[in-house]
Amino acid sequence: MIKKNLVSAAVVALMLSGCSSTPETYSESTGVTNIEPVTMETMFANDAAIYTEQDITEERDAILTESNGRYSADTFLYELESSGVDMSVIETGTINFEFDSAKLSTDAKALIQRHVKLLKESEQLKVILEGHTDSTGDRSYNLKLGERRALTVKDYAIAQGALPHQIEVISYGEEKLITHELNDKELRLNRRAEFVYK
Repeated sequence: MIKKNLVSAAVVALMLSGCSSTPETYSESTGVTNIEPVTMETMFANDAAIYTEQDITEERDAILTESNGRYSADTFLYELESSGVDMSVIETGTINFEFDSAKLSTDAKALIQRHVKLLKESEQLKVILEGHTDSTGDRSYNLKLGERRALTVKDYAIAQGALPHQIEVISYGEEKLITHELNDKELRLNRRAEFVYK
């Protein structure tokens, strides 16, 4: 069994920049691209390699720390908090969506603006935006919908003043369900984009 170095493959795979927007160009229809969505499956498609959860965690940490002198994400966030930056928004990083939609609600926009305020505190701070769906429908479609959701959040964040290099995007589609229940209330929990800082 071969254990492959993830640095170059995962960095390239996670670097979906989407369509950067300015306040003048942001619209609810942004986020649709011709780029195939990146998933954990496509990132690690080499059948001869064995990837562990630790490999994935290390690669995510490399992405999140590449701009801040390679401090661990936890250390960098702790230093920001110690300097008086309000870090409370990190605990509320989930943006929810309606069925088959990538449209932002008023509440979602308000929450994104709070994250943008945090990102503006330090240009070195990075976040990964994960796009997710429920298990309804075709897997391929869900991967694309997860990507659209994450890119819509990214576009809105950039329109509000976040810098494009601060936000990376990945789509998981239906791969990381919060719940496997099929009633609408439970399914709604899976329709989300998440800000991941560490």
